[in-house]
Amino acid sequence: MGDNMIRTQIRFEKQDYARIKKEAKALGVPIAELVRRAVRQSLPPPNQPPWMRYAGFVESPNARSSQLIDDIVYGSKAPISQDQFSVGVFSKWSTTR
Repeated sequence: MGDNMIRTQIRFEKQDYARIKKEAKALGVPIAELVRRAVRQSLPPPNQPPWMRYAGFVESPNARSSQLIDDIVYGSKAPISQDQFSVGVFSKWSTTR
C-alpha cells in the first residue's frame, strides 16, 4: 500500500460482490484495485470543473453543432435556420426559444 492510502470499509450486495470478485480475478488484480479504478473513472479529472466530464458526451451528425450551440448560448451573428435546429441535439428545441 502507498503511504498516502486511507483504509475504509464499504458494503456490497452479495450479487454485486460476486461480480466484482469475478471481474477482479479475470483482470488479475485485487478487489481493492478494481474498486479504486472504478471510483477514479467515475470522478471528474483532477483540477477540472465537474461539468467537463460531459464535454463531447453528445454526438450530432451536424459538423457545425458546436458552433450552433455557441450561437444559441451567446447569440448568433446570423439567423439560425429551421433545418439547423432539426439536426442532432437541436431536434427537441424550437426556434422560438
